[in-house]
Amino acid sequence: MNVKPRVKVWLEADGEGLIGKGGAELLKAILDEGSLKAASEKLGVSYKYAWNYLRRIEDRLKTKIVASARGGSERGRTVLTETGKRLLLKYTRFSRFLDNALENPEMWEACGLSIPDKNTVPGKVKVVKVEGPAAVIKIEVGKPIEVVAAISSDSAEELDLKPGDKVTVIIKATEVMINKEEPALT
Repeated sequence: MNVKPRVKVWLEADGEGLIGKGGAELLKAILDEGSLKAASEKLGVSYKYAWNYLRRIEDRLKTKIVASARGGSERGRTVLTETGKRLLLKYTRFSRFLDNALENPEMWEACGLSIPDKNTVPGKVKVVKVEGPAAVIKIEVGKPIEVVAAISSDSAEELDLKPGDKVTVIIKATEVMINKEEPALT
């Protein structure tokens, strides 16, 4: 049996549900189709349901997430406002991040789950030197190779590290991440 973790993502505003997978699919369909009628048909939901769903979101945010044109050459056109686009982007980013985290076992270590063997090396603690908030740990991983790890003194205490302890050195590549600050939704 292949067991996999799964999550449901939704955004809340002031503790109340705002948008989940279905709402994000509706906003994406409006973005793609340019029409609430076409978007609701594409998703197999009634126009009234879709319209009420959008009104509920707008009521909670106290701002418009779609703009509709009733007459002229743009008749029947529905588009996302900047707030609607940011809401869809925020949902999509969180959902994509969590999906990637669930598919990437290397990220599981933050939850105390398995760590891939390819990033681990067995060793033996040689020196534990705690100085204030930091601790320097020297680990022999094979004569004459030693790995020196700088960790927090709290982590060293929690692990109860002492010379002679058998440990596993977990090697992680350095990561650089960038996140652009976005304006508030309201």
